[in-house]
Amino acid sequence: MEFYGAAGPAPAAERPAVESGYRVDRLLGSGRAGRVWLVGREQDGVRFALKTAAAGSGPAGTFETRRELNIFSRFEHENLLQLYTVLETGHGPGLLSEYAAAGSLARVTAARGTLTPGEAVTVLVGIGSALAYLHGQGVCHGQVTPGNILFTPQGKPLLGDLGTASLFGSGAATDVDMSEAQQSIPGAPRNEPPAGSAGDVRALAAVGWLALTGNAVPPV
Repeated sequence: MEFYGAAGPAPAAERPAVESGYRVDRLLGSGRAGRVWLVGREQDGVRFALKTAAAGSGPAGTFETRRELNIFSRFEHENLLQLYTVLETGHGPGLLSEYAAAGSLARVTAARGTLTPGEAVTVLVGIGSALAYLHGQGVCHGQVTPGNILFTPQGKPLLGDLGTASLFGSGAATDVDMSEAQQSIPGAPRNEPPAGSAGDVRALAAVGWLALTGNAVPPV
């Protein structure tokens, strides 16, 4: 999904009730996979992003949310959006993550048109480093888009929405269940990059083109 939405206001939606200790402030963005909400922790006011699945409170939504946390919370890189825990909500379980308060690259380019060359380098180097890390763990992101590239208030780029990612076995993309995911050990040596990693690289190149020109890559 586009993590903080495309440019423009997010569509109206009913705020989900959340477990004690947190409050939902507003909708940040939405997509086919679900919605992302801004939430605050009442104890200290720290803000987070909360993603609720489109599948809602049914078994599919519960399984996918907990699967995402179980797999991807183990991956740590300075340019990956950090995942924290699962909160119970009125829309089903929600995945609590770091809040990138400066929004997405999609919003920035929609407002400004282009980035400066220096800004574009900062984005491409940071997200490229995160992708190299994921590929080294046998993971392909699969949705490297301007909406999934987020910024901290200091301007550091973060790659979000790891729920779209896939783990890879012997050179081929596979959907994995919990038992397979638990057998994938971050840091284990791998002889080849995961199948599909070239698609991440091409997507990052398209992001760079957009950032520098303000336009999508023209069709070949």
